[in-house]
Amino acid sequence: MKPIRGTLEECFVHLMHLLEKDSEHLRKRKFLADFAGVVVPTLQRWNSGHCTWKGEPEFRLTHYLEFLGYTVKEFESLPDNLRELGRLVAFKVISIEDAASMVGYEGDELTRANSLLRRLRGQRGLSQEKIEQIAAVTELYRSDLEVKCLNTERIVLFTTKRGSTPPEVPVTRSAALVNGSTVHRTAIIQSFARSVAALLPLAEDVVSDSFTAEDREEIRRLAEGGVSRLSRLLTQLSGEAARSALADTKDDGGTR
Repeated sequence: MKPIRGTLEECFVHLMHLLEKDSEHLRKRKFLADFAGVVVPTLQRWNSGHCTWKGEPEFRLTHYLEFLGYTVKEFESLPDNLRELGRLVAFKVISIEDAASMVGYEGDELTRANSLLRRLRGQRGLSQEKIEQIAAVTELYRSDLEVKCLNTERIVLFTTKRGSTPPEVPVTRSAALVNGSTVHRTAIIQSFARSVAALLPLAEDVVSDSFTAEDREEIRRLAEGGVSRLSRLLTQLSGEAARSALADTKDDGGTR
């Protein structure tokens, strides 16, 4: 089964048609409604054309369709920085109100959210200042988004060309400027803690007997040394004595 390219409505109707044939269609429709922030009857009204698309639910649904592999025409020309910020909101890594505040939109909560939503849908342009602020926010929460996507169910699975791989999410440092000042350490602490909490069940799974030694070796290979480095950094984080003892050693485990 291959993904399709079409308008939001065409992609959505195609997905709903696939779900009709699925033995778990009731559960999956409920999942889709919850992701979009609506109730199942609203999905059915959208599917029948008795309800217009609007607001945040439409925006969240568009991002989920892209996550599944659909190409939504309305989003094709959207700049990458807006698409990534939009994913943060759609996948509920941060709220649209918080995103609007961090990017620097003014006014009351609703006004800020609507201003950002119009831009996330490609309906308004961006100043250079806003582009830089968006880059700062997406950099800060990029690892959170990656983990959230890994833990989000794909209610349909599409085939891709043999040998193709999903785009990698680059690992970057979380220092950035938001509204002219360095991002608060509190935000970084909270982001890191959430990432650890999200990764724990995945780590417990892959070290269990459900996965083979070859599976774990493949993870280490794909991570390109990241597993060993992360292990060392987490050891430093486990206590101040360990942090001090390991702080001056090389990342590969060697001594000074």
